[in-house]
Amino acid sequence: MSTPYTIEEVRIEFLEKLNGLIRAWDTMEGKYTQAERMEGLVHSILATLDGCTLLPAFQVVISPHRADRAYHQGRGERWYPVIEGVTLDGDIRAGVMLHEEWGSFRMQKAEKKKAKKKKKTGKKKAKKKTGKKKAKKRTGYRRR
Repeated sequence: MSTPYTIEEVRIEFLEKLNGLIRAWDTMEGKYTQAERMEGLVHSILATLDGCTLLPAFQVVISPHRADRAYHQGRGERWYPVIEGVTLDGDIRAGVMLHEEWGSFRMQKAEKKKAKKKKKTGKKKAKKKTGKKKAKKRTGYRRR
């Protein structure tokens, strides 16, 4: 039976896409300057939000705090309007901040990579212990 993606699944897929974009632009170190690679990354992120990848397009909606208007008016500054009637049922943020999710996502990736490396190293050590006898340490002189 076919079911829709959950908001959590879409959020993870979006973050995986960002992670892939970083890796892709990082491999172009010799071809482009750092500024060109950063501009390319931003372009790729915007293209992802526009739906130019395997992910659908995403809504990007301003969401100022309701008190911002009074605060900025009191200071004689411009403010961002509160848009009424916009539904965000499908918003991948779903009450979370993407930049915070990004940090958590990156930490989880690093922990998984570290655990995988540790597991791999542990298997190698186990094989060494059960295999051959430990070789004697060589010194600068011979025993007779």
